[in-house]
Amino acid sequence: MANTIFGGGDKNNEVYEQKFSSQSKTLLKLIERQKEAENSLDLLGEKLELLDHNSVKNFKKAFSDIKVLGEELRDLREAFEKQGEFNTKVKRQLSLMASTDDVSHLEKYIELWNPMDFVTRQEIDELRAKIKDDLVEIIEKFMKD
Repeated sequence: MANTIFGGGDKNNEVYEQKFSSQSKTLLKLIERQKEAENSLDLLGEKLELLDHNSVKNFKKAFSDIKVLGEELRDLREAFEKQGEFNTKVKRQLSLMASTDDVSHLEKYIELWNPMDFVTRQEIDELRAKIKDDLVEIIEKFMKD
């Protein structure tokens, strides 16, 4: 029987080798599981980093979209205010305009006066001159008789 480091003979050696082999297998399985866990952890870390990057990117995009929407809302408010001012001006101008009743009254008076039949200054001057000449002739005739 040969003595080994562990003591004992061949039979004991086989038992130790079996125990050593089963412990080695268990240790190898544990190391393999540890590597798998580390790989899973690394993969989760990468996914978490990607999610973090995407969430920051999405937050920046959402923040810029909100900023743009705020500016557009401010522009819309200004446009509504300008439209309101314009409507007020139009309303004021419309209130100053004549109504259909006013226009119909004016039409009646214009038809009554009939300004197209009025005489011009030149026509009055000509008529006056003619009347003057006629009067001069009548007076001259009267004086002769």
